[in-house]
Amino acid sequence: MNQTKNPIDRKIILRLGIILLLAIAAGAYLYDRLMPEPDQANLEGNPQPTYMIYYGKLNSKLIRQAKQYDIVILHPKQGNLTRKQVREIQSAGACVLGYLSIGEDLRTAGMTPEDMLEDWRFTGDGSGPRVDGREAGDESLAHAGLLGAPSPAGSGYASYYLDDNDHDGKPDFNPSFGCAYTNIGDPAWYDALQDMMMGDSGGTPGIREILTTDYGRGLGCDGLFLDTVDTCAPNSYTDDSFPGKTRFEWTAPGVSSFLERLRTDYPDGTFSRTAACFSFITSCPTSTIPQANILTSSCMRAICSIPIVPLFIVRCTSRTTKMYTRRKSTRRPTVRTAFGCCLWGMRRDRRSTS
Repeated sequence: MNQTKNPIDRKIILRLGIILLLAIAAGAYLYDRLMPEPDQANLEGNPQPTYMIYYGKLNSKLIRQAKQYDIVILHPKQGNLTRKQVREIQSAGACVLGYLSIGEDLRTAGMTPEDMLEDWRFTGDGSGPRVDGREAGDESLAHAGLLGAPSPAGSGYASYYLDDNDHDGKPDFNPSFGCAYTNIGDPAWYDALQDMMMGDSGGTPGIREILTTDYGRGLGCDGLFLDTVDTCAPNSYTDDSFPGKTRFEWTAPGVSSFLERLRTDYPDGTFSRTAACFSFITSCPTSTIPQANILTSSCMRAICSIPIVPLFIVRCTSRTTKMYTRRKSTRRPTVRTAFGCCLWGMRRDRRSTS
């Protein structure tokens, strides 16, 4: 004997299923939002913290591995990082630093100067690109001026772009990574870095999105891992035959201004009163780097007037984006990371800032 199913029963079952799914989703959302924030990482009294550098996308295995280290350095953009991932690593007591390029504008990767003129984000006040404003033969950085001088070949770009390599009236680009060099100390550049978000067309996270929990993705990292500070390296750092030469030493005093503003905008909750995390990685390849050009922690302390703790001094030997780690060991670490430059980490309070 055939039995027919009651259509009402099907509707009830369907509705109950939908209600159950919504309840599960709501529970997961509330758990994620209401879960207590991890305690702030404490590196005091740890002269040689272990660290892990990884610029790719995380998975559960990598997160478990990251939780074994004192410091974990991640690339928010390349790793498509989320607050949930950061918080899970922090729950093990790790200090998470978010990558941020300050000497090159990552938003310009793959663009031409002509493309930049069509986008308001890169035209700014139209007074750039800028060049060294010192008189010929004057080597004093005190005479350079924070913003330098207009390029003699033209303008139309934001004031923080530079044109010292060829004076052609267009922003100079790093030929290796295809990004425009920037004047780190230009207040307009700081403003741009502050407000960048991964949701923008450039997809590049900025200071607020990396450090706070109420802006953009609200990653809530413990600090910043500052890259491309070597844009302001001495002009003698590279010779004219080198494709990636830089002639922007006049912008060096602005690095101190940049860091002082960071400390002002993120007081107490951003910087430890006793120490910040610092490390320096020289640029690739090692054969072109004179030993005298390697910055030390004492040098940066004099420039920035901020207490620091040296983590490591290494050289970049590869341009792959593999994991780079250092455990508590007497062996020197092997470098396998793609980015080499000056890196500055700031321990901070994970509470959001307005």
